[in-house]
Amino acid sequence: MMAIKRDVFYELKKHGTNAERKINKKIQDSLNKKEIIELASLYSNQIAPQIKRNQDNIEMLSVALNFPTKRDIANIAKMTVQLEEKLDKLDETLATLFQKNPQINMANPTTSPSERRKRLIKILQTYLSSGNNANETGKFKW
Repeated sequence: MMAIKRDVFYELKKHGTNAERKINKKIQDSLNKKEIIELASLYSNQIAPQIKRNQDNIEMLSVALNFPTKRDIANIAKMTVQLEEKLDKLDETLATLFQKNPQINMANPTTSPSERRKRLIKILQTYLSSGNNANETGKFKW
C-alpha cells in the first residue's frame, strides 16, 4: 500500500514539474515578443500618473487617519541605519578616549554624576578640537 502511494506521489510530482516547465517556457516565449513589450510599455505609461495620484492620496489620508505609509517606513529605516552608524562612531570615539585617558573612571562612586559628566565633556571637547575628528566640532550638551 505504501509503495503505491509513493509511486502516485512520484508520478504526480514528475507530471507537475513537467507542466510547470512547459508553462514557464510559454510565458518566457510570450514575454520575448516585441509586440507584447510595446503594449506593456504603452499601458504602463498611461497608468503611471494614476498610480502617482493614488500614492499622493494615500499620503494625504495617512496624515488624517494617522497611519504610516511605505515612504514613512522607508524614511524610518534610513534614519535607523544613520543612527546606528552614529552610535557606532560614538562608541569607537569613547573607547579611544577611555584608552587614552585612564583617569576617567565613570564607575567611581565618590564622584557625582554631574562631575563625571563635566569631566567627560571636557575630554571630548579637547579630543575633538585636537584634530583627531576634524569634521566633528562643536559643544556637547547633556
